[in-house]
Amino acid sequence: MKNKITIFSNGIADFIRNYEIEKGESKNISLAVKKDHVADVLASLNVFGKVKLASPPKFRPTFSDDKGLELNSQNVLSDMAAKLSGAQVSIKEHGVAEPSEGTLLGMQSDRDGSGKETISYLVFQAKEGIQTIPFADISDLVFADKAIQQEIKKALVRNLQKIKPTSTFVELELNGIEKSDVAIQYTVPAAAWKISYRLNDGPDGIDFKGLAIVDNNTEEDWEDVIISVVTGEPITFSTDLAESKIPGRNHINIVKDRAEGAVELLGFTDESRSVPSVSRSMKRSVVAACSLAPTAGLESMGGSAIQAETEIKESGDFAIFTAKEPVSINSNFSAIIPVFDSKLRDAKVVLHYKQSNHATRPYRSIQIKNDTGYSLGRGVCTVNLEGIYAGSCIVPVMKRDEEQLLPYALETGVKVNANQQCDNYKLCRIASEKGFLVTEHVQKINTSYTIKNVKNEEFEFTLDYSQVNPTSQSVAATISRSKSENLQLQPKVDGQTYRYDFKLNANQSLVINIVETNITTDRYDVDLNRFDWFYNGFISNDGPLSKVEKMADVLKIAEQIHETRSKIATIESTTERLEKKQERLRKNLDSISDKDVRMTYQNDLISIDKSLNGFAEDLPALEAAQEQLEKKFVKAMKAVSFELKM
Repeated sequence: MKNKITIFSNGIADFIRNYEIEKGESKNISLAVKKDHVADVLASLNVFGKVKLASPPKFRPTFSDDKGLELNSQNVLSDMAAKLSGAQVSIKEHGVAEPSEGTLLGMQSDRDGSGKETISYLVFQAKEGIQTIPFADISDLVFADKAIQQEIKKALVRNLQKIKPTSTFVELELNGIEKSDVAIQYTVPAAAWKISYRLNDGPDGIDFKGLAIVDNNTEEDWEDVIISVVTGEPITFSTDLAESKIPGRNHINIVKDRAEGAVELLGFTDESRSVPSVSRSMKRSVVAACSLAPTAGLESMGGSAIQAETEIKESGDFAIFTAKEPVSINSNFSAIIPVFDSKLRDAKVVLHYKQSNHATRPYRSIQIKNDTGYSLGRGVCTVNLEGIYAGSCIVPVMKRDEEQLLPYALETGVKVNANQQCDNYKLCRIASEKGFLVTEHVQKINTSYTIKNVKNEEFEFTLDYSQVNPTSQSVAATISRSKSENLQLQPKVDGQTYRYDFKLNANQSLVINIVETNITTDRYDVDLNRFDWFYNGFISNDGPLSKVEKMADVLKIAEQIHETRSKIATIESTTERLEKKQERLRKNLDSISDKDVRMTYQNDLISIDKSLNGFAEDLPALEAAQEQLEKKFVKAMKAVSFELKM
């Protein structure tokens, strides 16, 4: 069985490693992982097969602070002889059947008989006494003490960590119950795979290819593995399973700090949207957009050599692409794996305009429907039409049968001039309903798009309009190709975006007018505090209610109230002015010695006093009249019902 790796687009990889084990066999397995990923392995580890774990899975800790055995990799035998002196050893020599056993004493070096070369000897204490064996004659050196073996193992791990300081191992020991295939499964963070698309027009339609870009950023080579890539995002998160932690604890006193005092009890209370097929003429128009000379289609060379060899299935929200043949990707290398080939039955080239994308130019776009039969992930797409690179675009996440526009090139032969005007709010309706006054004001936002095509070529055109006011009640669009033509356009609506599709003829100019209408409705109680607003806004100066027959009695009372209020206001302002003049004359009178001037001041004071007395007598009567008129007005307004549209 081949090892399998399933990589998700959110950066998690599921590994399944396969082994064979014999009955009664003990097999040690080391999984090389990054230190930061040990917790993920511990959280997801599964073992399948007719085996049992000889001991719990273990992972090797970091030895950065451990002052244990260190081995010099350039002089291993002499380093072990010097540092492990006193250990029990078994020594095998080349050509000698039986090993020598004893206590390791160390090493020594002597000159040979010629005195030119140095010979190193392993020195050990045997039953026969102290023995020496030249290093060159030793074929194996075995330490009897398991603790020593473990220290050597740790020293080798330290040396390996110097090469890959970020890596470690998770180790398992399996015992075979029967001869069996064994699978070990675990998940770790991995480089998220990316999808790259190719969209090519072929002799019998649009070829749509998907290629997975897979990065091996792990600590090991992926040798001969089956790789699956998944367009989905399972929930994943990091944990502290691989960290040694002593949680903080609350302190509980066994002996109380204070003896119990008197206990008092408190008393209780009772308050406890389909697309036509692509045409050859429409595809040829793309070549003109590239400003390149026509060339022979590349399909004449025998078609694309990039062919997908995958099995595809959907599981829930996931689309799973699994390679049929194993691949190999070395550590810190990447590969491009074709995952699907499809024919797009419904596709066409259109011009797409949205003012926020480009103010004056539309984009050439491929309108496609995802009829591949499975979900597509977000990725870059290269568009090649008639053997010519036409541009690049982004394919968004697409469910089955979903339609999308993919802009790939700016169209310079068509220009759009957008103009927008916003009217002020205008009164469009006023009504009286059971004592309430209802007003409606309308605001219109007028947007015109003048589209000019200077090419001798016709286009399918798509215009996206974004609603300006989210509260607008209606959006209506018309298309005018001449002064006599003014046809309605029906949109596709997605939230606040309105999409309009129409045809742009060769060498043609047309205008799209879009009117967005927003109506605001207000409802007021008949309130005399708003009388001046009501009178000035709707009655005076030939206001909208001045000619409503049902309002005749109400208008008459309103005029009387307005006249009475005006008289009262005149009296109040005149009284205030005279009182200020009276106060000023009285202050200056005592300082005037001229008799004639004093007489004039006194006469003015008498006149002012008479006027103030007269106003004081008239004002209560006017205020009483105003009060009676206001009551009549409220009663009349509640009795009348009307509606006036403007």
